[in-house]
Amino acid sequence: MAISTPIWSDDLLNRWLPEQDEYRALVDDPTAVEQFRDDATALLAKYVDGPAPNEAVTREDVILPLLQALGWEHTLTEQALQDGGTPDRMLFPDAAARQRAALSDNPIVEAVGLTECKPWMRDFDTRASDPRRETPADQVRRYLVHANPDSRGAVRWAMLTNGAQ
Repeated sequence: MAISTPIWSDDLLNRWLPEQDEYRALVDDPTAVEQFRDDATALLAKYVDGPAPNEAVTREDVILPLLQALGWEHTLTEQALQDGGTPDRMLFPDAAARQRAALSDNPIVEAVGLTECKPWMRDFDTRASDPRRETPADQVRRYLVHANPDSRGAVRWAMLTNGAQ
């Protein structure tokens, strides 16, 4: 039996995130939070009762707009890690970091986070049929094991999502 470990750390959610200026600004502006909630609800409503979108549609039509609404405008898709696979998206703190990454042989040094998207409602703990036999959660952990040292410690988190979770 496989044992799954939590993806989100208490450190990230309870210590690091509340210390960020952007987080404090959102908490101080309930209108912005309500607007995001309303926009996200409208976006996700298209998929709740309809046919389940595949991974590419989930990534581009669901997750990308949500990331952008949260302020993650500077991203690159499918940039390979050194010996660690290819996450769906790298997130950069600003346009300059994204530009440097786009021109680099090792773009992860400019990134601050990763995203990995799965098809709509895909279970995170079910092993894939590919040769690695990883769960999506295992896959993201593998990315982080490589991304953290490759980025000189800048990448400390990743988001795994299936659009609904």
